[in-house]
Amino acid sequence: MGFSSFTSAFSGKSIPVNSPVVIILPDNSMKAGNYDGYGRVMCGNEVLSVYNLIAQLNGFASDNSEAERNKGIDLFFQVPFLTEDSICKYPLKMVRTIECVGNNLEYDELNPSQSCKYQGWFYPNEKAIDEVQYSE
Repeated sequence: MGFSSFTSAFSGKSIPVNSPVVIILPDNSMKAGNYDGYGRVMCGNEVLSVYNLIAQLNGFASDNSEAERNKGIDLFFQVPFLTEDSICKYPLKMVRTIECVGNNLEYDELNPSQSCKYQGWFYPNEKAIDEVQYSE
């Protein structure tokens, strides 16, 4: 499987591979680390699977890590189609660490992160990393 990435819940910009990120949780606590480009955030000694986290936040925790991850992937890709009846009540909200500076980021006020078409790596040019805002 190749790279994948997300858009910032704050700015809508792509989150580059190997960049510092913060995941804002529904209780407004935060998990900080480096996004590795493969759906994981390295939080010190902890490897946090973004998709497993989505499943856990939405009440689908499982002893079977792979089943939990697959459920998280299903939930993540429902985000563009969320309605009041959706089972994904707590979508992923990831931001670039730099976006936390001077901003009081609260879960309920952020947009859900979505899949990034540039995969956090394949930008049209170097300058685009900070300019690209995914709005499709």
